[in-house]
Amino acid sequence: MHAISIVRSLGASLVLLISALLLFANRKDDKVKDLVNRHQPYVEENAPKINLSSTSTVTLPFGRYKYNRHFSSLHPLPLVNKRSLDYETAKCKGAKLYDMIKAAYQDQTTSSIDVSSIDNGWDRDDDTGGIDVRWDDFFKEKFEGKVPTKSESLWIDLRQNKPYKNAKGEQINLNERAGGYYDVAYVPSFSTIVALNIQSPKSHLIEVSHGQISEQDIFRRLPPLNRFSDVIWAVWNTVSKTPQDLRYLAHDTVTNEDTKDIMRFIFNKGPAKGLINWPGLTFGVDQDEGLALLGTPNGLGTAWLLIDRAKELGPRLPRVTIFSPFPETGGSFRMVWDMRPVDST
Repeated sequence: MHAISIVRSLGASLVLLISALLLFANRKDDKVKDLVNRHQPYVEENAPKINLSSTSTVTLPFGRYKYNRHFSSLHPLPLVNKRSLDYETAKCKGAKLYDMIKAAYQDQTTSSIDVSSIDNGWDRDDDTGGIDVRWDDFFKEKFEGKVPTKSESLWIDLRQNKPYKNAKGEQINLNERAGGYYDVAYVPSFSTIVALNIQSPKSHLIEVSHGQISEQDIFRRLPPLNRFSDVIWAVWNTVSKTPQDLRYLAHDTVTNEDTKDIMRFIFNKGPAKGLINWPGLTFGVDQDEGLALLGTPNGLGTAWLLIDRAKELGPRLPRVTIFSPFPETGGSFRMVWDMRPVDST
């Protein structure tokens, strides 16, 4: 009987302890709910009412947050996670970009960005390494059965790890550097660039600040040489004896969710009704699908390369191939742009 009394006493104490913890958790929940409810009228129009009984994404005037019920807390989400690109919008963007590409050649445009020196706070690490063998089919088809050797594939990693001056000549120290990285394989003997792992300084600034950064501060902290198209052109000029012969710009692993959404949409309305491996699906910019892909974040780099380097590269008629090396698992998405000269077959 004495043992039973002890067990009952311990059980009652445990119930009291759990009740106290639940009360504390509910009070924390109430604080978060009060915060959200005060700003509920400002949540995006037509967005569903916030249900804090489960993990939810919350949009408040001061940013987007993830609510974690277990910890009764709101965690800021990066602004870059907010996706809004649909197929029709991408197609319209692509059409405007292609008009700009054609106009740039007529005007013999060349960018004012100085690419003679990479510098700009970038640490450069050169290495050689073979391209993923799942690119072999691409190289064999385009280059008469040949594939690059390990020594022909120049892996150049750029990390922004040094101080630099911004576009106004103001010194940006390490604690304010924009950051970002461009891990890219350059294969000059095959006129090809393959982007392996990239994040622009602007995207990095937005991510690390959880979207809580102004456009003015972004501009102030960016180095002049920061865009993907400018950076790869600067490096290409150091590794290729004939930079004007650049033909192919590939993305080894597409991670941008907007781009993946557009690719998935195009795959699903294609003949296979889903992902397919090489030779994939190919579209020109005279087709809606080609324009939509040009209008994606991953197509933007190709577009600006052709716009800013129109004088050096001459008139080009881009077309794009998309494929997945793992179609059965719905995994990796790949994209390769053929920036073929207008007079080529």
